[in-house]
Amino acid sequence: IVLREQGKYSEALAKHEESLGIKERLVGREHMDVAASLSSIGIVLREQGKYSEALAKYEESLGIMERLVGREDMDVATSLSNIGIVLREQEKYSEALA
Repeated sequence: IVLREQGKYSEALAKHEESLGIKERLVGREHMDVAASLSSIGIVLREQGKYSEALAKYEESLGIMERLVGREDMDVATSLSNIGIVLREQEKYSEALA
């Protein structure tokens, strides 16, 4: 988070990707911690203006969360909100409202 707030996006992205790799090796792909790392990567990508890549990470994170906890969960709601933010920033308003 500190690196991202300092605008050091490449470094922040590398650390998040390293963290993701460790988590996947330790707990497998289908885990809430993996979903959280994917979301963190999405945040960095979004802040870099890489909206398509950010959206893909958010959607991947959402898919894991929905499989694990279902649709009615606070983390799922946050993930949906993140997806909406990216779609708004891309001016895809009808998709963001869907």
